[in-house]
Amino acid sequence: MAVYKYKYFPDIHEGFDVLRKKVNLERVDRPKALVNFSYKRIITDPIWCLLDSGADKILLNNEFAEFLNIDLSKAPEFKTQVVGGGIIKIKRHPIGVLFEGRRFNLECDFSDTHDFPLLGRTFFESFESVNFREPEKIVELILPTKSN
Repeated sequence: MAVYKYKYFPDIHEGFDVLRKKVNLERVDRPKALVNFSYKRIITDPIWCLLDSGADKILLNNEFAEFLNIDLSKAPEFKTQVVGGGIIKIKRHPIGVLFEGRRFNLECDFSDTHDFPLLGRTFFESFESVNFREPEKIVELILPTKSN
């Protein structure tokens, strides 16, 4: 069994109020993990992704599909609900997710309206356990022992 621990990252965002006036939002510490995405022989640089236990799938911006030479024109299209109740259109396509020397072939949703890469519960299914230790601001990702 391999245990990987990641400290939460502080995020401070700018946003817009209902009148579209720029405002500073509060600092929020968020759990993130470093992964690469791949398709066929193309691999991204390492990318910090939000570990989102409320997300059903992996969610990436369409620009990732373009970089990986994934043709989304024939990928199935769905609508999904995001935090706050909004509905976005997504295209679904399998990709490789590389984490700590292991490759997982997983379904990924792509959207042109979502900017920050999310690793949802389909990513967590690859692990023996995922523990969000909120008081310590640490997430533990526990991989099962490799079988030969």
